[in-house]
Amino acid sequence: MPTALCVLVLAGLAVPAGAAAKSEPSTPPDGSASAGAPAIPAPTRAASPVRANRLASEPVGLLPNKVATPFVYPTQPIVLAWSHVPGAVSYRVEISDTPGFSNVVWEATTDQNRASPETLLPDGRYWWRVRATDAAGTAGAMSRVARFAKTWPNAISGQVVSAQPGGPAVTHVLLNPYLRWGAVPGAKEYDVEVAAGGQFGAPMFFGEHIHAPFATPAVAGVLPDDTYRWRVRARDPNDNPGPWTEAGPSLTKAWVRPNMTAPADDAVTHDLRLRWDPVPGAESYEVQISDRIHVWSGDRLKVNQSTSSTSLTPTLAEQKAKEMGLGELWWRVRPVAGGRYGTWSPARHVTWATPGSTSSTPTLSSTGDSDTSLMPQLAWTPATGATIYRIDIAGDPSFNNIFESQITSNTSWTSRVPLPDNQVGTGYHWRVIWGSGTTVEDPQWMVAEDAAPAGMFRKQTRVTPTSAYLGAVTQAPLVSWSAVAGIARYEVELSQDQRFGTDARRATIWGTGFVPGTAQGEKTLADGTWYWRVRGVDGGGKG
Repeated sequence: MPTALCVLVLAGLAVPAGAAAKSEPSTPPDGSASAGAPAIPAPTRAASPVRANRLASEPVGLLPNKVATPFVYPTQPIVLAWSHVPGAVSYRVEISDTPGFSNVVWEATTDQNRASPETLLPDGRYWWRVRATDAAGTAGAMSRVARFAKTWPNAISGQVVSAQPGGPAVTHVLLNPYLRWGAVPGAKEYDVEVAAGGQFGAPMFFGEHIHAPFATPAVAGVLPDDTYRWRVRARDPNDNPGPWTEAGPSLTKAWVRPNMTAPADDAVTHDLRLRWDPVPGAESYEVQISDRIHVWSGDRLKVNQSTSSTSLTPTLAEQKAKEMGLGELWWRVRPVAGGRYGTWSPARHVTWATPGSTSSTPTLSSTGDSDTSLMPQLAWTPATGATIYRIDIAGDPSFNNIFESQITSNTSWTSRVPLPDNQVGTGYHWRVIWGSGTTVEDPQWMVAEDAAPAGMFRKQTRVTPTSAYLGAVTQAPLVSWSAVAGIARYEVELSQDQRFGTDARRATIWGTGFVPGTAQGEKTLADGTWYWRVRGVDGGGKG
């Protein structure tokens, strides 16, 4: 409300809006004039230049007024300008994405004859107009409508798929791909989709609001084997998305089969210890033993077990459960990680037979200390007259703290769930006790526990960082580490405090590297000095 009108209202004078107040002499109630009393002057309102010349109140010369040359974000801010209107004290500017201004996307009042939207507009064509207001509060004539366009050259290039963080371009990966692309000027975040066969309506991985030109499904899990396409788009600081890139060349994710190492195909052995090489990224393996070729179900499937090691020996209970006896057997193995299964190995044939030679006391051997998540393979020579063996694994030489105890009719054992890492300088102790029985309930042990042969091994999983930075970095860094046999997922911590307290940033990665700020909903790193560390999580869920 104009100041003059406020004064009139506060004074209690009923003066129609826009009417001039008349000056009349002050008269006492009795009708006689008060001698010497000054007359009360009538209030006056500010003159309105708009009312005086409405034709001149229309802003003209609106620039820009073309769409052929759009404003280019982020190098060219949107600036709108028009001619000065005489007597104007403010201007109201409106921008719409429709010619009829049914949807005003930005509006503001300014005392200058120019304006620059403080918000980022999506790419497109726009209509805009302006109206002046004078000191009396009278709005002038609306300007004619002008036009402008805004564009963001956010095409993404340099898309690369690698099998290792920051590695060379590939078209085939074993576990998870690592995706990177060229940074887009003015981009705040990126969205990434990975879909089987390019079916982006149901992506297998969707990363939203990623703060760096890097992404990997390893932050969410493990992709199943398939053929994939992937695409990426940028977002500006106002969350306006750019267009998706065209889906790049197809990417094949196919896990390799385990390489079986022993027993040799068609071998004859008294020790049914099945062995294979570790598969990169596997956290466990599924092993099947059948007494009929090509049959992997029903009564013919004698053993169907999982292990986190690269060796499996059936227990006595597993042997008895399906009446698995000496003779011809077939076995196969496949890797597992994050609930995703790899490909079965070819079936291998073996004949399980009685020992050809024995000794009064077994001789123990093992594959030695472990600096991975894989447990050492423990073996011994057959004892004369023995039909079953018990393996005890303890944390002390007196076997008062036994971690695991198993019974088998074979002469080997490998723990299927990794035992916790030893403290530096300590280890595990193991012993073998033999008996002439055939059941767990009646083992008929043939040696006293104190007289049983014993051995020792250590387990200390080691993860080695492979990325190093000297001096300051301006972009979110890629942190990476070496792969560890038996480990599929890793826990990473970043902190500005070397004690890694409650404010530390934590992430679980199904791979060997990531860029902080690229997991779902994860914030970027603040400026400053950061420390980071990583550890593997084994098949038993232990870090």
